[in-house]
Amino acid sequence: DSLDRAGLVTDTIIMKWPRYADGYNLKAQVLLQKNDTVTAESYVDRALEADKYNINALNAKGGILMNHENHTEAISRYNESLRINPKQAGILINRALCYYHLDRYRDAMADYDQALTLEPRNFVGHYNRGLLRANVGEANLAIEDFNFILSVDPDDMMATFNRATLLENIGDYAGAIRDYTTVIKEFPKCLYGYERRTAARRKVGDIAGANRDEEHVLKEQIAQR
Repeated sequence: DSLDRAGLVTDTIIMKWPRYADGYNLKAQVLLQKNDTVTAESYVDRALEADKYNINALNAKGGILMNHENHTEAISRYNESLRINPKQAGILINRALCYYHLDRYRDAMADYDQALTLEPRNFVGHYNRGLLRANVGEANLAIEDFNFILSVDPDDMMATFNRATLLENIGDYAGAIRDYTTVIKEFPKCLYGYERRTAARRKVGDIAGANRDEEHVLKEQIAQR
């Protein structure tokens, strides 16, 4: 198939130019597409042996280490890559995710901010920063990120639900009800959505609506027993 043919081509490149680091990188990419991460990593290592400053190999090694949940070593590779080219929004986002897993939230936030300065419309950057902002209690700023996400993809129900909980947290119960309702219409089996909307409806004095939601949840829970 096409991957096998690509593998043969990269083998030829490596044989002809054994000091050409990107030949090994290309072979590693083929192997990664075949889910052979162990062999792929060995080719990335060979690329770094040929050129320890090869940015493609550094980024690939960082990604493999991330997948192994070796976040400290992944950060080390990303640091080297960013020293060569600091304007890599995707790598800043990857490093931020590593920092997050190490509970280094300030460093993660700085990387997300820098990445979004470079690429203001980076969807993943806004999504991850929104989640981090929510996690550290910056609800209003998190809402800004989720507003952007939903301006790009209004059908992202997870973003809608996240924004709903944030709106509820800052006391915008009408906005929260609107978003919970959107999610419930898309996923009528989402009982947690009904539970959250119940609480928000009580806050705005919609006792009848809250009672209907509560009764619905109770009936569904009984039916599932």
